[in-house]
Amino acid sequence: MSSRSRWVFPSLDERKVQDLAAAINRPTEIAQVLCGRGLDHPKASQEFLNQSLSDLKSPYDLKGVKEASETIATAILNQECIFVHGDFDADGITATALFDIFLSRVEARFVSFVPNRLTQGHGISQMSMDLALEKETKLFITCDCGSSDLDQIQYLQDHGVKVIITDHHQIPSGFSSSTLLVNPQNQLQGQPWRELSGVGVVFVVLMAVRKALRDAGHFAKVDEPNLKELLDIVALGTIADMAPLTGQNRTLVLGGLKQLENTCSLGILAMKEKSGIVDKSVMDSSDVGFRLAPRINAAARLGFSDQALELLRSQDLTKVHAISESMEKWNQERKEIADQMLSLAQRDIDMQLRNQNHCLWIASQEFHPGLIGLVAQKLAKAHDKPAFVFTFEGDQAKGSARMPQGHVHLVHAMEACSQHLQQFGGHREAGGCSLKKNDLEAFHRDFSNYIALHQGSFSSKIHIDATLRFEYIHDQFLTYLHQLGPFGMGNPEPVFHARVKILGKAFEVGANHLKARLSDSSGATLGSMGFGMWKTYCEWGHPEEMEILFFPEYNVYRGRREIYLRLLDLRV
Repeated sequence: MSSRSRWVFPSLDERKVQDLAAAINRPTEIAQVLCGRGLDHPKASQEFLNQSLSDLKSPYDLKGVKEASETIATAILNQECIFVHGDFDADGITATALFDIFLSRVEARFVSFVPNRLTQGHGISQMSMDLALEKETKLFITCDCGSSDLDQIQYLQDHGVKVIITDHHQIPSGFSSSTLLVNPQNQLQGQPWRELSGVGVVFVVLMAVRKALRDAGHFAKVDEPNLKELLDIVALGTIADMAPLTGQNRTLVLGGLKQLENTCSLGILAMKEKSGIVDKSVMDSSDVGFRLAPRINAAARLGFSDQALELLRSQDLTKVHAISESMEKWNQERKEIADQMLSLAQRDIDMQLRNQNHCLWIASQEFHPGLIGLVAQKLAKAHDKPAFVFTFEGDQAKGSARMPQGHVHLVHAMEACSQHLQQFGGHREAGGCSLKKNDLEAFHRDFSNYIALHQGSFSSKIHIDATLRFEYIHDQFLTYLHQLGPFGMGNPEPVFHARVKILGKAFEVGANHLKARLSDSSGATLGSMGFGMWKTYCEWGHPEEMEILFFPEYNVYRGRREIYLRLLDLRV
């Protein structure tokens, strides 16, 4: 018996692995992880393990940065009104906060704005343009949006407003070369800054703006901002947006996680306190991805993106604590509404699973429009299938979709059925669309057919990095393992394999979680937890021996820290 995933064991040159382990003075299993990720040369591995902020490339390597930074610096020096327009997700909010904090410190004239997800939607709206014109804006800058807003850009320019688009989403073919654009989609594969998130783009722009202001002598009048202090916000947005944690992104996030440990941000400190990590000496990407970012996203999903922005930029301790208290309520409300949506659709989901549908597809007038993406994500992850969740407004259907990792490109799949859509966009694994309610059935049919046609191009696989004996899992090994991070998109957590026996009895913890004490052939024993694995273990007849895939990490309980195994998959 096995899980539904296919296990893929590594095929590596053993001599190369041993040579690398000796050259970098690391255990063989760590060397196996590095070799499996193409870092099989000692020089490349050492550079990866010792990556630091000094490795950041020149900001001018990102196309458009020189012109954009000079334009922004000129507006600052001339005290022209700058309108900063963000997006409503965590990436857009952190990008806007970054600009806001920097502009405040250099004493610029500016207005910051993030749209309400529920009432204004994504991108530049008529309302935001009217507000910009009302404020006598001379320079309009977007963060994490704007690349596809061609009509809106033209409207602003027709009203005498300069526009700079900073974004990382797909650039439409009709984008005017006369508009200043800073978007890593313009970079060729392999060029620096190619995988930046929206907040990463803003950080690179600000590196160049600071230099332009320094060259103009502006810092004789005001203190020069320390951009390193803002890297915690960069890490928050980059991880939340699931940008690849490789190359320059990895460098930024490494610096950001270090800054998070002693953050200067009152808002981030308040979120750390609420999420129980305020005393954590070493931060990792999971702390951001599972504790901090969901609080920002909860506010945005329920229509409070402006409050999330205020939390990150405010220096008013009373205000920060009030917003962080509200965030806890919004986060809990977000969980409850998402659970209600799933409960409402459960019968429909079960029927689709019984029918072995190629993708999951649920729709309801009662679905909260700010949470359809979250529910789609839960469905795609739980069932390893593409998932669409739709809500209705009049005769319009608005959908959010998620594609499991390793499957077909979501946007390409939507593009193949675009005759049914009014708008669509996104990334490889996340996106959205809008269409007439009457076209939903035809879109469902054609999208499902596309997935069925390309079914052979993907399958659920787990790539294993190494077999790891329990006797080698100790504090020093976890230190070496931590040096391979931060883990996330593009740099996943290593997956280790072992054959084990269960000591005593395994038991259920919480809802469907498997807890067991395990031993392997070395005789060493370790505790383990398999989230969502209890029912599977029971269906297999409570086996006493099995193979496991796992990731070793620390568990802290009542001040006591011990190593345990987070189970990733099982087979008998």
